[in-house]
Amino acid sequence: MSSATLDRPVDTPSGSLACPHCKKSFQPAVDATQPPRLQGAKCPHCKLFVPARLVAAAAT
Repeated sequence: MSSATLDRPVDTPSGSLACPHCKKSFQPAVDATQPPRLQGAKCPHCKLFVPARLVAAAAT
């Protein structure tokens, strides 16, 4: 892996998010360097991918 892969800028919205699958809360970290369809966060408990639009909606 290149160092660019390891040092991605991460946009972290404030607050926590409840996973739509396991219902556990976590601090989402959205990778803003990915293409729009791949932007989102992974639940650390069940590994479900949560799209960035749901992360942004939960932050408001």
